[in-house]
Amino acid sequence: MKKMLISLACAGVAAAGLAVATPTSASAGDCVVVQGGNSVTVHCYPSAPGTQYRIVVACPDGLRWSRWEDQAPWYVDKSITMQCTNIRLHDIQYR
Repeated sequence: MKKMLISLACAGVAAAGLAVATPTSASAGDCVVVQGGNSVTVHCYPSAPGTQYRIVVACPDGLRWSRWEDQAPWYVDKSITMQCTNIRLHDIQYR
C-alpha cells in the first residue's frame, strides 16, 4: 500500500509539474518527502520511530522547526508543510 501511495504521489506531482516525491533514507524512518519550488511536505507513518515527528528546514535566514505532528497512516492527512525561498529539508526529528 505504501508503494502505491508513493506512486500516486509521484504521478500527481509529476502531472502538476511542481515537485518530485521521494522517500527519505531508511535512517529517517518511514516517511514520504515531497519537495519542490519553495515548499517541503513530509508525512511520517506509524512505523517511524516514536509517535510524533517534526521537520527542520534550512531557509536563507537559518533553520526553522515545524510543530510536532502525530504519525498517521497514508489515508489520514497528518502531513507537515513548510515554505520559504530556496527551502531545503535539513532533518526529521522524532519523539
